[in-house]
Amino acid sequence: MVMVISDNNSAGQTLDGPPPVVLFGGTFDPIHFGHLRAAIEVRERLNVDALHLLPCHIPGHRDQPDSDTSHRSNMIRMAIACNDANDETGLLIDLRECAHSQPSYTVNTLLALREEIGQNQALIVTLGMDSFNALPQWHRWEELLSLAHLLVLKRPDNELAENETIAELLKKHLVTRLDDLKQSTCGGIWVEEITPLAISATKIRRQISQGLSARYLLPDTVWSYIKTHGLYGYEP
Repeated sequence: MVMVISDNNSAGQTLDGPPPVVLFGGTFDPIHFGHLRAAIEVRERLNVDALHLLPCHIPGHRDQPDSDTSHRSNMIRMAIACNDANDETGLLIDLRECAHSQPSYTVNTLLALREEIGQNQALIVTLGMDSFNALPQWHRWEELLSLAHLLVLKRPDNELAENETIAELLKKHLVTRLDDLKQSTCGGIWVEEITPLAISATKIRRQISQGLSARYLLPDTVWSYIKTHGLYGYEP
């Protein structure tokens, strides 16, 4: 586990109320076992009942997804569905960013969520190490930690950037325990190691376009959906 001791004097107010709202955003193009395993592990390690998968409709910081929002949302629903009521994943889908025609900037999503839940509930945004390293390129990124905590996932193929801005951000905001994110409303950063599944949506799309199988990289229901709809250049 990656951890740095910090006084974290910029964290939000102390809490003794409802459980945190936990978000895991991405294009999910397509959703795969890397996404799903990370989401389950975050939910379990935070010991919360639910984690919300937040598909990005129009990315503001990267190329547009290969498949449209309706396909990506359908694949998420299939991936998190449970046939057995006793085997709930605790994963939910949140389509709030899909309702807007403008770019899906995280700061706008968090501002809207804060209006809904108020200022007395923890809000935790889960993001990959690659996204965290690129944080200074995000729209109004300096405001994010005044609205939420950041839980950064350490993947096998990513390390923290040797960047002065990132280093200063960690020095100021890195908390000493994962549970610290549940004790205040916002302002903390935690870096969590997850099960090393080096699965990439980019590589999956490339494999499919080359006529190769994506089976066992994503749920069977998602693979079947891709084939049925001819996504990512699939040809029978």
